[in-house]
Amino acid sequence: MRNLFLPLLFCLFSIAALSAQETSKPLDFTKIDAYARACPRSAERSIEKLAEYLGKGAATDWEKARVIYIWLCDNIQYDDDGYNDNDLGENTAEEVLKRKKGVCEGFSNLYLALGQALNLDIIKVSGFSKGYSYRKGKQFRDTNHAWNLIKIQGVWHIFDATWGQGYGSRENGDLVSEKAFDPFWFDADPYAAIFSHLPEQAEYQLLENPIAKGTFEWMPAVNSDYFALGFDGKSAYEAIRKDTTLLFPRIFNKKRSVTVVSAPKFENLPLKTPVVFEFKSAEIEEVAINDARNKWTFFKKTGDLFRLEYTPTVQGELNIMLKESKKGNEYATLLRYNVRSSK
Repeated sequence: MRNLFLPLLFCLFSIAALSAQETSKPLDFTKIDAYARACPRSAERSIEKLAEYLGKGAATDWEKARVIYIWLCDNIQYDDDGYNDNDLGENTAEEVLKRKKGVCEGFSNLYLALGQALNLDIIKVSGFSKGYSYRKGKQFRDTNHAWNLIKIQGVWHIFDATWGQGYGSRENGDLVSEKAFDPFWFDADPYAAIFSHLPEQAEYQLLENPIAKGTFEWMPAVNSDYFALGFDGKSAYEAIRKDTTLLFPRIFNKKRSVTVVSAPKFENLPLKTPVVFEFKSAEIEEVAINDARNKWTFFKKTGDLFRLEYTPTVQGELNIMLKESKKGNEYATLLRYNVRSSK
């Protein structure tokens, strides 16, 4: 009996381990991304056909969520004309698939339809966002954005394909969108997302202690580039709840593959107070600080790690500058701080 029990126990353990491995979030989506981007036009004639194609390349819920996200970000354009003319038209899943164009309502409706076709536990969320048209201090009356939540392994996660597909800028008073894939909005950290996304229903914030709309309105709008660099969402959220005057450093060169290991989280740096900067990158040749008097101080490089213990000696702008190995002597700004007297 004992000899039969041990193989059975091992078999059950192996199945459980395999199940956990299949449903945990993959670290590398290279294959599933390529599969989504190889989708033939013939598979895009209906939601059913598209879901059939996408589903064939996705085995787990994480892969299903990812393959839809990639396809949406690559193939659906934001409807600039509809937005600028205040004539959004139909944004049903079927119409967005047909036109290959929509606003946030359309992106989230199509994500919902494809997710349901692939048996995902998915919902659409309506709420308030600090996006293209946001101005500091704005008070929100009506909801102005929509995105999705997907439950995977019993836990809800945030997905926003509208913001993931690109960004908008203003030209001659009109919105002009540009495709620029942003992986941040695939499974976004709720504590980072809350700086720009407030669901109408508090439970969809996915926070331990949901905030009120008034709190959201006075919180600063923080771009995803800040969190994508490596700054932690929860610590930023907890700090801003205690001190509403805190400001965040300005982020530049969001497409560079640089990770913050250690750096001041907020914009204002006290004069004559030591701070530690650490950045990691395999593509950067040099990192330096350029202060308000145009004095350059270079980081020490060890492998892919750049480190500098620095004491600001002059008030004004302090820029973190990067030089890529392929860019000759050209430096570009990564972060901008402001040094102030501690008095």
